[in-house]
Amino acid sequence: MSLTLFCHRQHNLRLLALQKDAADFVLFDAEDLEEKDTPESIFYGRVQRVLGAFALIDIGLDRPGVLNNPLHLKEGDTFFVQIKRQSTPDAGEAAKGLLKKGAQLSLKIALITPYFMYFPSQKGVSLSSSIEPEDGHFLLKDVESFIQNKDFGKIILRTKALSCDADFIFNALIKTHEEWFSLSQNPTVGLIKKGRTQLEILIDTYAPDAVYTDHIDDFHQASKAFAFILQTPPVHYKQSDVFELSGAYEALADMMTPWISLPSGGQLLIEYTSTLVSIDVNQGTCSSLKILNEEAAKMIPTLFQTLQLGGNMIVDFAGNNDFRKRKKLLGILKPHLPKDVEICEWSPLGWLEIRRPKKRPYLKDILGPFLKY
Repeated sequence: MSLTLFCHRQHNLRLLALQKDAADFVLFDAEDLEEKDTPESIFYGRVQRVLGAFALIDIGLDRPGVLNNPLHLKEGDTFFVQIKRQSTPDAGEAAKGLLKKGAQLSLKIALITPYFMYFPSQKGVSLSSSIEPEDGHFLLKDVESFIQNKDFGKIILRTKALSCDADFIFNALIKTHEEWFSLSQNPTVGLIKKGRTQLEILIDTYAPDAVYTDHIDDFHQASKAFAFILQTPPVHYKQSDVFELSGAYEALADMMTPWISLPSGGQLLIEYTSTLVSIDVNQGTCSSLKILNEEAAKMIPTLFQTLQLGGNMIVDFAGNNDFRKRKKLLGILKPHLPKDVEICEWSPLGWLEIRRPKKRPYLKDILGPFLKY
């Protein structure tokens, strides 16, 4: 499978789309390049108030961050925190002009590289869960020997570390350790280190075969992300809008239609409100409700990625489904859902209730400012 990443900037936003096998596009969040409260950003914060199960932390932004389970903390305490989840106002809050709530914070600080995660306040060395113990055994021993009796933090080796020799990992560890030491000296309340951009995260995660961008800063950023592995990074700079050149606008706009066709002739109707998203399974020209509902159960998991669905959702399958039919539909649906999606229950009206943390805007909200037609 070939993967191509397209990166376009308009005003102060970055739009990223991954194209698979010269066909399907998957859009990722439009990123405000000036925002400081992005995931992985590190701040030095001060406790403003402790309110039972959470505390409000001044991190130098317009809104204080939120730290859950603030055990043994009191007003005035200072410490390092990291953005765990960037808050996004739901449609109802935005419509009323309300300020978004503060970002969710974590006391667990992590500096993330393509090869390892570095936790400065902890100790030890381990392998990522994606590495088989027998594959990473020797590298683990080498790193353990290297950091022995050194004032290093905790290191979790990632899959890409297996493609590097030990000396490369050692040098990267020293550099990361020195970076944290420099950042942590004489801090004041506010931003210490901005998190990785979506461009860096996508290159790290997917290792695309090629990257096309129409902004010179993103060209340099993408080239640097590849430089560790490839002497000639597969990054291309274009002076014209790469989304327009690749046909991404048309492909992504087609995905925003409220009607999604199913192979049997049925359809899914997607509707957005300030409270929830509804997915209605319509029979259309399909002659079998069983086939229709099973096709819908197979299609719905893909919508969470392609349409960036989140928040509260209901699914209205076609017909009256008894216990056995519902159990079978859940058996088709559940294995393919993203890990953060929660199946709640069937309502008295026969709707399936689903919940997902609202971490990102919907596709229509992300793409809207970029469309030219």
